[in-house]
Amino acid sequence: MVITANQTCEQKASEMHYALAGHAHNAIKLNEYQSCLKACLGDEKCVSFNYNFVTLLCELSDKTKGMEPASFIEKEYSTYTEVLR
Repeated sequence: MVITANQTCEQKASEMHYALAGHAHNAIKLNEYQSCLKACLGDEKCVSFNYNFVTLLCELSDKTKGMEPASFIEKEYSTYTEVLR
């Protein structure tokens, strides 16, 4: 999937101070939450991501909290987001 400038980025659900731990298939440093959202939408395996507003770490995952509920944890300064496909 390629994201072009005129495509919209949509999120399904976002939860502040939570993360899905241990399921990232890619982790990159990005300066903005929106860039992490676009990275997830551009990765066809990505169905959710964590973004940390302090470390600027974007973790892309092919799992959701519904698939891995035991891995859904409280994590200060992070936001967990599921995306629409």
